[in-house]
Amino acid sequence: MNLNSPCEIGTTFVRLVYDNFHHMAIKKVRSYIKYIAVAVYLTFGTSCSQDVPDAVFEMPFENLRFTIPAGISQFDAHFFIIRDIRLNMDFFLDQGGVSDPSRVRIIPATARLTQFQSAVDLEFIERISVQMFTPTNSNLNLEIFFRDPIPFRNGPGLNLVPNIIELQDYTEDDEINLRIRMQLRYPPPEFVEVNLDFVLRGEEID
Repeated sequence: MNLNSPCEIGTTFVRLVYDNFHHMAIKKVRSYIKYIAVAVYLTFGTSCSQDVPDAVFEMPFENLRFTIPAGISQFDAHFFIIRDIRLNMDFFLDQGGVSDPSRVRIIPATARLTQFQSAVDLEFIERISVQMFTPTNSNLNLEIFFRDPIPFRNGPGLNLVPNIIELQDYTEDDEINLRIRMQLRYPPPEFVEVNLDFVLRGEEID
């Protein structure tokens, strides 16, 4: 990867900041880190797509649906659980020609939230965090995608930002669950059916 490229400079900076400060308990500091990550992702996303390592394989997960009830409060955090998402690791490892799984890291790649059967704009959501936990560890709280803040007038679909995290150590169950945390700007005016699609990427470790 070219160390002088905008992608390398931006993502290296975010990774350094994240690695050094993401465990801090100060909410404002964590929020600033996310603002930086979103800015870099949206600014350099196109150039980064040309610089990232080639994927050994990609793991798509589609049509994960849940419902946001009408009228829920903007003053509380709301959680939605999606369970029993099969990873099928053996299939993807075989598809990628991987003989040694220890030489592959699994990272979040892309995610998109889309509402359907409604004309409601998703701007009523102020921030969202998609967190992963496993059947054997319900206390696990790995944020894999987020968007904070969510822009106004974003329409029926919303791209999420992949977090800087490696997931290969949490795939032994070959199944994951998602905990989706939302903070709202205002109560949704009606029931909103939402679809989450996301992709995890397998990359070879140098």
